[in-house]
Amino acid sequence: MILPESLKGRAAVLIVGFSKSSQNAVKEWDTRARKELGDGFDVYQVAVLEDAPRFVRGMIVHAMKGSTPVARQDHFLVVVKGEADLKKVADFTAGDDPYLLLLDDHGDIRWRTHGTANDERLRELVGETRKLK
Repeated sequence: MILPESLKGRAAVLIVGFSKSSQNAVKEWDTRARKELGDGFDVYQVAVLEDAPRFVRGMIVHAMKGSTPVARQDHFLVVVKGEADLKKVADFTAGDDPYLLLLDDHGDIRWRTHGTANDERLRELVGETRKLK
């Protein structure tokens, strides 16, 4: 996956959804992570659409971006190639879970988790981000 140029030199959180059913959980993580982390970290939603037929990908992306506020659309990434590699680095085990990857300012993964947003995981994320400062 090629990350946006705006991420160079900045720590970021990627919230990856590998299935349609993970979409609401990804949005919940996005909201909670941005609230807790503030402006110090970029938070990106990542939709993996490699398995979606090419002729419907545009419609899927349009619908997903349409449900994303305009101010957040530049933090919405779509993956159409490299799903297997992304699953490896995310330690993929459950298709309907959102996966969080904390990247340091060099783009290296420093922490990962998966599952619904809860207070314990959010505390872990905040603690891990503090280690990067």
